[in-house]
Amino acid sequence: MVQSLDANAKGVDTYGGKCAGACHKAMADGGIGWDKNRPSEAGKNGPWLVQHGASPVGHSDTNAMPGNYTPTKGDIAVFSGGAPHNLIGHMEIYDGKQWVSDTKQTTFSPGHHYPGSVTIYRFPQQ
Repeated sequence: MVQSLDANAKGVDTYGGKCAGACHKAMADGGIGWDKNRPSEAGKNGPWLVQHGASPVGHSDTNAMPGNYTPTKGDIAVFSGGAPHNLIGHMEIYDGKQWVSDTKQTTFSPGHHYPGSVTIYRFPQQ
């Protein structure tokens, strides 16, 4: 999964608005289902991930990394987003070294003032 994500990421911190698509492609390449019901809006992917076997392992009411959480390769962060900056949210996967979406990120959060909360999901047996 993470090899596919890293191979398809475009640059560093060059967000292209295709984070959910990039993460879904990586999950499909890693054997996690791809179906027509997957949410195209990144922030709405939590229930879809749970439906496909992931469990929440961390949550923060802000865009900060949840306390008492240590990233594990394959973890998926879903940012809810919100007004005024981003209504569709953001989605990223930890590749074992950094967070990656449609770009290789230098920070956990996609932006300092990014609105909304974040929940981290993990599939069993990563």
